[in-house]
Amino acid sequence: MKPGMKAWLDIEGISLSDLNLRPAPKLNPRYYGPYTVLAQPGQNRFRLEMPKDSICHPVFHVNRLKAWSDPDMIKCRKKPRKRLPAE
Repeated sequence: MKPGMKAWLDIEGISLSDLNLRPAPKLNPRYYGPYTVLAQPGQNRFRLEMPKDSICHPVFHVNRLKAWSDPDMIKCRKKPRKRLPAE
């Protein structure tokens, strides 16, 4: 992961009441974002561009981040169908 890339943030273990979107916390999405990586202040730490109203510290360990992949860039590879020999 490098600065300028986007990443999903795993918020498991972080208790933020404004992120509780469902009646039970286990039904909430596991990843939030994607957020832009601003800098890498340490070997395993990354600073994210968080919303201005966020009360969470913007530096996270690499284990809490998941690389974001642009859905427009992912091509669907279809396997060719096996054709039965004509009889």
